[in-house]
Amino acid sequence: MTTSLAYPEAPRERGSGVRVDGELKVSGQLLYADDLALPGLLHVAVVRSPYPHARIVSIHTEEASKILGVHLVLTGADVASIRFGRAVRDVPILAVDKVRFAGEMVAAVAAESHDIAEEAAALVDVQYEPLEAVFDPLEALNPAAPAVHAEPWSYVGAARSPEDPVNLMGRAISAFGTDIDAALAASPRVFEHTFRTQAQHHGYLEPHSCTVAADPDGPVNIWSCNKSPYRLREQLSAAFGIAVEHFTLHTPAIGGDFGGKGSPMDIPLCLELSRRSGRPVRMTMRYAEELMGAAPRHASVTRVRLGVSRAGRLRAMDVHAIFNGGAYGAFRPSVNFGARAATSYNIPAIRVVAERIYTNQVPGGNARAPGAPQFTFAVESMLDLVAREMGIDPVTFRRNNLLRDGEASPFGDHWLEVRAAETLDLAEAAYRPVFPTGLPPTIRFGHGMAIYDRATHAAQRTSIRLRLQADGSIEAQVPVMETGTGSHTVIRRVVAQGLGLPLDHVVIRYVGTAHLPYDSGVGGSRVTISASEVAHLGVHEFRTALLGEMAQILGVPVHQVEWRAGGIGVDTASGRTLDLSAVAARGALVETVSDTGVGHEVRGSEPAEAASSFCVQIAQVGVDVETGQVFLYEILSAHDVAEILEPVSHRSQIEGGVVMGIGYALREDLGIEEGRVATAHLGDYKMSNIADTTGIRVELLRGGKGVGALNVKGIGELPNVPTAAAIANAIADAVGVRIDTLPITAEKVLRALAATEQAATP
Repeated sequence: MTTSLAYPEAPRERGSGVRVDGELKVSGQLLYADDLALPGLLHVAVVRSPYPHARIVSIHTEEASKILGVHLVLTGADVASIRFGRAVRDVPILAVDKVRFAGEMVAAVAAESHDIAEEAAALVDVQYEPLEAVFDPLEALNPAAPAVHAEPWSYVGAARSPEDPVNLMGRAISAFGTDIDAALAASPRVFEHTFRTQAQHHGYLEPHSCTVAADPDGPVNIWSCNKSPYRLREQLSAAFGIAVEHFTLHTPAIGGDFGGKGSPMDIPLCLELSRRSGRPVRMTMRYAEELMGAAPRHASVTRVRLGVSRAGRLRAMDVHAIFNGGAYGAFRPSVNFGARAATSYNIPAIRVVAERIYTNQVPGGNARAPGAPQFTFAVESMLDLVAREMGIDPVTFRRNNLLRDGEASPFGDHWLEVRAAETLDLAEAAYRPVFPTGLPPTIRFGHGMAIYDRATHAAQRTSIRLRLQADGSIEAQVPVMETGTGSHTVIRRVVAQGLGLPLDHVVIRYVGTAHLPYDSGVGGSRVTISASEVAHLGVHEFRTALLGEMAQILGVPVHQVEWRAGGIGVDTASGRTLDLSAVAARGALVETVSDTGVGHEVRGSEPAEAASSFCVQIAQVGVDVETGQVFLYEILSAHDVAEILEPVSHRSQIEGGVVMGIGYALREDLGIEEGRVATAHLGDYKMSNIADTTGIRVELLRGGKGVGALNVKGIGELPNVPTAAAIANAIADAVGVRIDTLPITAEKVLRALAATEQAATP
């Protein structure tokens, strides 16, 4: 469906169900980026490299330019001076001189229709000279490895020096406690193991899409699925040298994110095509393009060294994670990953190193809980491995080493409270075996556990406009878009409850960057915290404005008017009342704009310490020792929570996160071979489906201490993190083999069983 509107305004969301945006979505009224059709719109198709590393010998565009309806053919030579990115600006709009991954854009066509653009793109003749490539991040650190970039330290925002290994993108190190090498040397038992994880696509339904209309006089209007429009305009301003105030970003509804919709992606290309053609330009990726070029979760190699006392107490942990960053670093908001792991445990000496490495494959980007699934798979698998090696029950081993309330994390962080042991107690008490009966004797059963914790910090800056409507309802204009998580529904509830109104008296409208001061964007589990905080602040300021208007209408001092449920103002002296409909009927304009970046004293409670959230998961599996097939029967996910503002959305975050974790553990893999993505469509890329939700059980430890005026904790980036480790640990419990590489396939299980059997044979 396309809608021919020049500058459409987002419709009001006023659904009466559990989701305020639900009725608009199911009726097809909510616009997505690809639904927009501006007058004079040109469509874009691109030429992508078939080689992971090659010199561009020549590009001939003459035949493509002859096609009727083609307006512009662009190559890297036309835009060679522009680099863009979120933190480090190392990505060219189109490849310049050489390509660095299979799937990199080399040329682009803007034409009257997508079919014409595709036809012309097929006629662009590109000649390549293949170059030696490097795909493994460990090999890329070798001084003799091919350099993905000749001078990576020269890019704006680079986090490395010329003295570093040539393919190092960035390095982060966190160390705390006593000297790690001395602590390991002094430990009675020392264990070491290496774990590997794969590249995972986010799996959102909506592919990347954008429309750009660049006025020759300066103003640039952008409609896209980017979830951080205020930050995006800053990134585009830096890359193109266009003043920030010339950009107006309109983000319609977003068809799923999971961390993947925060980068500029193809918007710079469309911006340049629009500037040169003088026409609005749209590009929407095919899903094959998504899989080969849309910044998936980083693959990783993580070595863990663990020092333990004879009684099973952790003495030292050394974690070295190497992330395969792919060809460019620009698709993450920071160059490095945070070097944090094992923060649920009491560890006297710890060091975590995170290195991100350039290779000749699809660039890595942010994905739900960036870096955490990779670290946690390694650490929680290692803890299980060590416990079994020492003959200690893995649950007891964890319990003996968990943080207790009042203790600092192994990196010295102090939390409002620590409820790790209590969350573990809840999971243990809730555990019930669900193994089926009557199965073949070749199937062995097992269960495994994994733990993860994540901090919730104070709200980041955002804003809101509350406006009294002619019918007495309240319109909340918000800069945070709905990515499918229920953020607008949370805002509606906070506003309605704060004003004492029924939910259907509050409507939500997303507005673009021209209408509100700022928003920090979606991501980092910050939306509920930030949006609820600004909604709470907005209610306070809006109610004050309403009381002032009511006092004026009643002709009494404002301190004499009392706010009551239902949006009623009462003159406490005479008993006279005014409701919102009566105020609106008098034509009163009551409107406030609230900004959590201004007037910090009214933002509510902001603790100096962050809140911690713990998640304990228990997986129950069956493993067929003849085929290697793994059957997942249940994931029990126990969570330490504070106030839950929207129970349905909260639970959906947990269940959806677990399903994502299951896919990461057992199925999802881009299958990158020699730098090329082997899964060309979603028929090959195996995501989890609705059947995987039947075995999910959720337990909540309520009453926790959260942050902000409404006492909340993040939830979105907890439940997907420990799942893979819990499943791997359950498999080890069932058949005694340790699968240390994701995803866990039947072939890997069979090989591990065969290796164990061979090792046991004299």
